[in-house]
Amino acid sequence: MRKDSTKIPGFACERESLLSKAKLSSSFLLLLLDLPHGGKNQFCPIPQNQGFLGARGFNSFRGELPFSPIFFLFFPPLFTAKSDEGKKMGAPAGLRDSIFPCVLIPLGFLNACTWNLFPQQPLTCESLAFFVDFCFSQVLKALDSFYSNAEFSPFLSPLFDVEIPVASILLCQALIFDFLVLLSNWFTMNNLSSFTTLDSNLLSKPRSFGPYLHGPIHLQGPRNVVVCSVKPSIATPSPLSVSGSPNQGLSRIESLTQVSGVLGCQWGDEGKGKLVDILAQHFDIVARCQGGANAGHTIYNAEGKKFALHLVPSGILNEETLCVIGNGVVVHLPGLFKEIDGLESNGVSCKGRILVSDRAHLLFDFHQVVDGLRESELAKSFIGTTKRGIGPCYSNKVIRNGIRVSDLRYMDAFPQKLDILLSDAAARFRGFDYGPHVLKEEVEKYKRFAERLEPFIADTVLVVNEAISEKKKILVEGGQATMLDIDFGTYPFVTSSSPSAGGICTGLGIAPRVLGDLVGVVKAYTTRVGSGPFPTEILGKGGDLLRFAGQEFGTTTGRPRRCGWLDIAALRYCCQINGFSSLNLTKLDVLSDLPEIQLGVAYKKTDGTPIRSFPADLRDLEQLKVEYEVLPGWKSDISLVRNYSDLPKAARQYVERIEELVGVPIHYIGVGPGRDALIYK
Repeated sequence: MRKDSTKIPGFACERESLLSKAKLSSSFLLLLLDLPHGGKNQFCPIPQNQGFLGARGFNSFRGELPFSPIFFLFFPPLFTAKSDEGKKMGAPAGLRDSIFPCVLIPLGFLNACTWNLFPQQPLTCESLAFFVDFCFSQVLKALDSFYSNAEFSPFLSPLFDVEIPVASILLCQALIFDFLVLLSNWFTMNNLSSFTTLDSNLLSKPRSFGPYLHGPIHLQGPRNVVVCSVKPSIATPSPLSVSGSPNQGLSRIESLTQVSGVLGCQWGDEGKGKLVDILAQHFDIVARCQGGANAGHTIYNAEGKKFALHLVPSGILNEETLCVIGNGVVVHLPGLFKEIDGLESNGVSCKGRILVSDRAHLLFDFHQVVDGLRESELAKSFIGTTKRGIGPCYSNKVIRNGIRVSDLRYMDAFPQKLDILLSDAAARFRGFDYGPHVLKEEVEKYKRFAERLEPFIADTVLVVNEAISEKKKILVEGGQATMLDIDFGTYPFVTSSSPSAGGICTGLGIAPRVLGDLVGVVKAYTTRVGSGPFPTEILGKGGDLLRFAGQEFGTTTGRPRRCGWLDIAALRYCCQINGFSSLNLTKLDVLSDLPEIQLGVAYKKTDGTPIRSFPADLRDLEQLKVEYEVLPGWKSDISLVRNYSDLPKAARQYVERIEELVGVPIHYIGVGPGRDALIYK
């Protein structure tokens, strides 16, 4: 919780006063099996030793809640009572054949009982947003405290397979931010003046909350659920607004050259995966050329199922597309196999559809350990790496003692090569534990990996160049983005590869002359994960709200992204380096609630002297001043718009001003997470 006494817009009281009045504990987020509705002005007893948490997880909450949690969100389950995890958690026999409600958020502040703490204040989108901002800090604190619980933490790791703080963020993301996006849109489109209790029979069938979430969130018939009673206050969009222009979109895609690329224009997380997923239907091959599992690309299938990919190219959902992992990629085999298993368990066939270059370097678990140890050594000067081992693996590649995929075919020499790498790491880092047993275990593991990987291994340089000769269409999917490029990014806060146009040729083994159209992907605002300069960053509540609305948490790490205004100076620099033929502007819908929008159009020195190029030195970046243009917002939902002409005038002005400033046309505009939420311009 923040310790300041800043007033919350929409409320007469201050933060500390609000906490006191609402009696919200630091354990604001409760993960319980079931909470019966106690009714207005009644307390809700917490089930003791029931469900997968019960009193074991929240000892401090034994007894009664100080408010009535009559507004719940139900999310898809992590597991069922039949699963091993469910049995470990002590799932009641009565739920053995049902789905856990899994995660319930008591949001008592939304009901009449709690809202009467603020009788003089209307329930508005603004006041709700700032109140959720306040409560979110409570949620993070509760999660961090809860996941450190020695009794429960062993059960968490098998579910998330990530570090505890990351799991906290991922869970928080799923709970809070989809909720905020949903309610923000509801408040924009509907008159939410009252809350009504619905009979549970009405919820016996799955119900979708609509297009504002990443795929539908279903209610599976829980008991005692209270939901909003909504009355539309504006007209439903006309069929013209949602029908789109398929011919225009198809023409735009088919006009792309034989070898085209999709690259990021900022510091990553721009939404490249979605565009690649859409374009892949019209390409024979989708290829990754650099990076590794530090790239996080989120895509959705036709049913709204979410897939978070880190190594597998985003074209995998198109069953006719061949996916190539090129020689410039560093491959973590456990992670690759986990992705493949996850895809196949969801009906996505990978057999014969993924090729891994025999020249690609292998990234081992010890690389990830070394990555973390190096960050610890750097202390305050840490880079903010994803700790996926990318840097250490590329380091081994550059000093020429790395191990490549082709080495898996010669396991007689493999132990000696791996021993050299492990010995070097142990000599360099005091905290690195290495002994003969470690080498033996790793060798045995990679013997199994070699056998499983063999059907995927190929000379991808030959495959790709033969495809070019046969006039097949190839789409290159860049990881990270130009502002993280090892040469052109904000060094040293960069990645260890070249995610700009130059990395395509070296990472796939193709000639520069065959490379055609390049589409740059840029958010309608700017985000960055981790450390490093960020000239247009918005600090404080403004940045928090943009993070909430855009659900800005890293796909790879789960870390909250720093948010700011669109940086035209940096975007122009990226366009100059890569020679983009067009741009894909994503997440334009996230800006819909803002009364005005700023564009960082130029950099100046402290004395007012214009800066003509993007500074190479961090000290210059930290000291510069940004010149802003202020444009009007459009204050209306655009998530259902599919024709450019149907966008609000202010939204079109924003798009066209960006085109004017950078000199590159915007051909694709994202207005939501789904495949269909794309406008072709």
